[in-house]
Amino acid sequence: AYGFLENMRNANIDRNHDDKPNYGVVVESFIARKGDPDFPPGAWVLGTHVTDDETWEAIKSGEITGYSIAGTCTLVPDDG
Repeated sequence: AYGFLENMRNANIDRNHDDKPNYGVVVESFIARKGDPDFPPGAWVLGTHVTDDETWEAIKSGEITGYSIAGTCTLVPDDG
């Protein structure tokens, strides 16, 4: 989560994995804490803003019903 923002990947939201950013930006990022009413502890939560009018209309009409952000990760052993 921290590396994502440190490397300024917050403006790289594309549409249908077309690798063309400019459809949205990350406007919020946090790790959910124990007791959060909406997310399990440790979940990485992103808030995004759709910046493209055509994409926003497709979301509102139900043509687009979800999205994912491509990325990489590094597994870190849990030493308990």
